[in-house]
Amino acid sequence: MNLPEQDQFEWREIFELFHKPNVSNSLFTFEKINEKKIREILVERHDFSDDRVQKQLERLREVTERNKQKNLERWF
Repeated sequence: MNLPEQDQFEWREIFELFHKPNVSNSLFTFEKINEKKIREILVERHDFSDDRVQKQLERLREVTERNKQKNLERWF
């Protein structure tokens, strides 16, 4: 099947992009959540309900504690 000139492409080049993607290893670090700053922005600047923000911050604390990364050595 012959494609018009503007629709022709080098399929191998596209295949290589997916087959051997150019990736790099990155280290992500997440700082401790600054609850004071969150409350300042949401409650003081944007008039969110303090009770509702506090409740969500509590839930966020619980989830954060529950999902802390475990050391692999604990499995051996």
